[in-house]
Order: sequence, then structure tokens, then C-alpha cells
Amino acid sequence: MAERLQSPTRTKATWKPRIDDGDPCFLTDQKATLLVVDTGRPSGYREPGRSPIAELPYQHPVDTVTSAGLTPLPFIECDEVPEGVALRYRIVGGYDANAVQVTWDIVPYLADRAENPVRLAWVMLKTFTGLQVKYPLPGKRGPLVFALADEDAYVYCDEPVCQECTFRCKQGMVLYGAFEGLGVVRVPLSPNRR
Repeated sequence: MAERLQSPTRTKATWKPRIDDGDPCFLTDQKATLLVVDTGRPSGYREPGRSPIAELPYQHPVDTVTSAGLTPLPFIECDEVPEGVALRYRIVGGYDANAVQVTWDIVPYLADRAENPVRLAWVMLKTFTGLQVKYPLPGKRGPLVFALADEDAYVYCDEPVCQECTFRCKQGMVLYGAFEGLGVVRVPLSPNRR
């Protein structure tokens, strides 16, 4: 019997990766959005053992980051997004390769208004091992695709296509979408929240 070869993107981990609930810190000076990627704390684990929880340097930012006239940018939770705006995801692929597809909708009356039009500026995916950012160029229609590899590609089963079942392999990952004229929408990757 031939041995099944694994994709180089598939994790070799025998335990489900977990990540701390802390969100990245987005700061604004009303002209730009800045992301705190390092607070001086090293990466590490909390609750060591068979399934440790990773803590990454961008989580739990120190209070001094606001001393330069920058203010934290609050999140809009996915169930608080105004009607006419949507940010959705699907997990695609399966055992050997998987990814997160992101789609968005903005109704024309919000996108075309003269003052403060709403448009998607960028999308960020918080994974078990870090952050990925994509910028939809003008005229870009969804989806945006975030490829997953190593621990981020962890799956419980060997299905060729993800069933998005109750195991919730990507639980802990979070999608952030910055909508100009609205704010940063936060969508946890969980089958119950789309």
C-alpha cells in the first residue's frame, strides 16, 4: 500500500493549536490606521501541556502606545454591523490544503453616498501563528483568499473538503475588516458566527 504524502502546508502538530483571545491593537490619528505588532513581550505559551495557549507579541499592548496622540480603534462586532454591510467567510479545502475565503457586501446607497462612503479598505486574519493582511484593489470582487499552512492548517479529520463541523478546527481565529466610513468589523471564525 502506498504511503499517503502530506502537503507541505499541512501541520505536523498532533494537538489542536490554541491562541489567546487578545485582539491586535489598531490605533488611529484620524488619517491612518496603525497596528501594534510588537509590545516588547516575547511569544510564549500560557497553560503549558498537551494543548498550550499561544500568546503573541501583538496581544495585550502596553498603555504607552497612546501617548503619541493615537487612540485605540474600537471594533464593531459582527452582530452589530449596520444593515447593508456584510463580511463573511468560508473555510475551503480540507486535509491537505485549506484556506479562508472572505466575501463582503456593501449596498449601493452606502457605497455611493457623497459624504463618508463605505468601502472595504483591508481585511486581516488572526491565525494561531500570526496575522495576514489583504487589500482589495478598486473594482475587486470577492473572494479574498487567505492560504493556511503549518499550525494554521490544522484539521481534526481527513476530509478532502472541510465540512465546517462541530470540531471547529479554526476556532480562535478572527477576521477583521476595515470599512472606511464605518470602522473595523470583528468576525470570529466559528460556525455560529458568519
